Amino acid sequence: MKKLTQEVFKNATPDVKSACVCKDGFGELWSVPAKNLHPSGGEFLSSGAPITYSYPLGHGFDATDWQNSAIDREVTA
Repeated sequence: MKKLTQEVFKNATPDVKSACVCKDGFGELWSVPAKNLHPSGGEFLSSGAPITYSYPLGHGFDATDWQNSAIDREVTA
């Protein structure tokens, strides 16, 4: 199983702010911070932004604690 780490942001566009893993081990990148992502019915939904979108990372991520999997992209100078 793959772990959700900062590595998932390596080739992401600058608009990507967070990532998470759904109940089935499917990973996603999001255009909102992790604080705007909320687990619901096995996946994450976003709130607090008028336009929100996600990009698929694919299957195979560790979903052991999927409800708490959302992470923010670390900004490095």
